[in-house]
Amino acid sequence: MEKVSILSIASALKGVWDNEIGSSLTITDVDEDRSFKGHYHTLVGKSDKDQQYNVVGFFSENEHSSNSFLISFIVNWGEAHALTTWNGYLKLEGGQKSLSTTWLHSKSTKEVKFWDGLTTGSNVFVPKK
Repeated sequence: MEKVSILSIASALKGVWDNEIGSSLTITDVDEDRSFKGHYHTLVGKSDKDQQYNVVGFFSENEHSSNSFLISFIVNWGEAHALTTWNGYLKLEGGQKSLSTTWLHSKSTKEVKFWDGLTTGSNVFVPKK
């Protein structure tokens, strides 16, 4: 299997990615240690719809595929007292790119009922057109 360079992955990741509900992930910096930074703009939930929230994430090679990479990123929603993590795959197939992810949202809740503070779901992000 042909190894893909960090520069190629960085080039594939950088930019604006939109998901199916209109929220966007912008990746601005990709480092040689396989980390990245950017910001997230959401159209759902209790967070300020006009604010961009910082994103930090990582990616790793998929030893079983030369056209998909493991990816994980997190957003801190600030005064909403919540965090969301997305985990999944960066897919590079036939000139098409996508981020297929599952997310876990954790929000403040009473310790006795901490499961009430967890929500999960999935998103697919594609490059902004």
